[in-house]
Amino acid sequence: MAAVCNFYRRKESFHVNEDDSEKFQSMKKPFDSLLRRSGLFLSICKEDKSVNSQMLPPENIDSTPEGACQFDLSSHKIIEHNYPSVNRCCVCAEFIWGFLCHGYTCRDCNLHCHIECANNGVKECSNSSTGNVSTTKSSFLYGLSSQSESFLKLLIENLERRAEEDKTEVAHLYEDSNLDDNLMEVLNSKGGNVCLDSIAPSSISSAILQYLRELPDPPIPVSFYKEFIKVSNSEQLFKLYETLPMQQKSTMDCLLSHISKSRIPVRFFSTLFLRPGWNNILDIEKNLTKHETILNRLAKVDNKCITETPPRRVSCRNLEEQYWYWPNLSRDKAAKLLVSQPDGSFLVRDSSNKPGDYTLTLKCDGKCRLVKIYQKNGKFGFCHPNYEFKSVFDLVESFKFSSLAAYNPELNIKLLYPIERGCEDLENMNEKEILEAFLKVHDEISIDERRVLLNWEKSVDLENDLSLKKTALEDFKELSKIFESQERKLKRFSQLHEPFSTNDETRFKKCVDILQQRISDLDTLKTNFEVEIESIKNEVNELQEEVENLQGKINKNLALKRNYSSWLVQNMRLVKNQIDYLISNYESLKIRDPPLKQNSIKEAIKNFYRHIFMESDNRPDHVETSWQEKDWLTSEMSRTQAIDHLKNKKPGTFLIRRREDEKKINHALSIVATVEGSERETFIAHCIIENQTDGIGFSYPFNFSNLHELVEYYRYHSLKYNNKSLDVKLEYPAFL
Repeated sequence: MAAVCNFYRRKESFHVNEDDSEKFQSMKKPFDSLLRRSGLFLSICKEDKSVNSQMLPPENIDSTPEGACQFDLSSHKIIEHNYPSVNRCCVCAEFIWGFLCHGYTCRDCNLHCHIECANNGVKECSNSSTGNVSTTKSSFLYGLSSQSESFLKLLIENLERRAEEDKTEVAHLYEDSNLDDNLMEVLNSKGGNVCLDSIAPSSISSAILQYLRELPDPPIPVSFYKEFIKVSNSEQLFKLYETLPMQQKSTMDCLLSHISKSRIPVRFFSTLFLRPGWNNILDIEKNLTKHETILNRLAKVDNKCITETPPRRVSCRNLEEQYWYWPNLSRDKAAKLLVSQPDGSFLVRDSSNKPGDYTLTLKCDGKCRLVKIYQKNGKFGFCHPNYEFKSVFDLVESFKFSSLAAYNPELNIKLLYPIERGCEDLENMNEKEILEAFLKVHDEISIDERRVLLNWEKSVDLENDLSLKKTALEDFKELSKIFESQERKLKRFSQLHEPFSTNDETRFKKCVDILQQRISDLDTLKTNFEVEIESIKNEVNELQEEVENLQGKINKNLALKRNYSSWLVQNMRLVKNQIDYLISNYESLKIRDPPLKQNSIKEAIKNFYRHIFMESDNRPDHVETSWQEKDWLTSEMSRTQAIDHLKNKKPGTFLIRRREDEKKINHALSIVATVEGSERETFIAHCIIENQTDGIGFSYPFNFSNLHELVEYYRYHSLKYNNKSLDVKLEYPAFL
């Protein structure tokens, strides 16, 4: 029976009262709903004819379908009614089974009947609440009217005030709601002029739900149901809401204000504020998600977000964790950081004029703009009196998706590219160091992400194991109770009968000993499982804590990686494909030789340079040159002689000469170049070509195996990458 009535989780109450069925009708807990309690009890009554008939709702003995057919409903003030408790039909004397099998009730004579029975006709209205009609009444006397709105406000205001005084979440009161019959008597007798302070808050929350449930037509009328479902995810929802009748809209406003103000999960009201006609009542099940969507969206009209769990509020202390927040940054340094950044780049720093305020530094239309963020009474905003944000974090997050033009028409831009802390350290690093740091931080992120994944998988396995052990523990407890119950019955049996014979007493003691041994074994198993469960819980908590720490580290390293990537894009003019090549090449080298990570980084950087140097649209796939080394290479020429030889030659004329120093033998390139900003004025530049163990070149990395490769490369590529003042190619060999 418990399982059929969806009370399987409360099966213990059935075990406790298995020998006393009369206790069910008076039980308040765990059957806190009057409708459930009555329905369950009446289900038992229909199966068990021996149950005292006085415990059932009164039957209309004099009413018969035949007699009822003589009259119609015209003399009654009939309304559709949802029954909070189980009632008998005054026509057929059968039960009216609550929500789905609803019925009619008369406001004057308190008649109750099935809709089908009413269609066959009922007796004339007696205009009184006595006689051969049911004495069971609705919990509330109010329909949807101005009186009902004041009644609803009375309950809501009292509930919110009591929750605030007790420092309790209103949502918790709805979770623990339990309707008090005394409250119903007080409300029905005194209406709105009543003091509710003596009533438990959980009873008041239950009364609110009960009242909405009993309304003949919900706050959003049934006639609007299909239209609201159709526009549940559309902007037309709010326009449709404005077309509601005045009384219904006023009631809905009161309800939405209560939900949004107290952050009550919408699931409590999702089937009460809106429902289809009774003929299509099962549509509620398939449209339940849309019900919640509608209620959520309507509650956001006042910019109040309703969620199952209230969002975390970010305080000023959390602001320091944001990568775009620079606490002690001067105005000049902030402007310098934004110089080479695109429009939409921004950072937030402390105000230099007023402690507690902040300054948003923003790049817009190629210029650095300063926007003051003011604070008043714990709220933040750009200007008085629009202090609508609870934190600077909320303000920044809002304008990542909406333009600042609402505050300043000249700032028609969003906060797109945060300037992250750590950028200032890049000024003291060279290109090679940044590439190495980029690969190292990428490697750390990969390792930490793998650890997070492993911990998560381990946590899932432990939680599955925990669930199985909890189930086993519950089974052991149930089995132990069965044995203990059997032991009690055996002892009770021994007390009711005459003394046993010697053989019977021996068998009886043996049986009791076996039961006690099994109970003892089960107690040992329960203790062991409880210890194991506690140990698994601790291990899961440790894993979750480690995952949180790793996630924080990953977020920090991701910010560093973004900084390095931005520097590479801005200063080395790299594109995403080139950065991806660097990462993939490093990953392949690391797999090939895992212990030598540092060597893999160096090798990856060297391959990367070779890749970007050799990657050019200007270089033909197959170049056959007529140049030979003798056309541009000499081993017997000094710097002065090279200058004399190249004097009055056109730009791009070059030679390579041998150069010997104390440590090693290098070569030098001498070339005629054009002065920057002038088309005719030229000068002769000299560049040292270093000869290292891994190759030759002007600077690290040394990508060329010989001078011929170097000349061939710079025949089609400018030297400005190595020297910004030399925007020239090797075009004319000096000895050709």
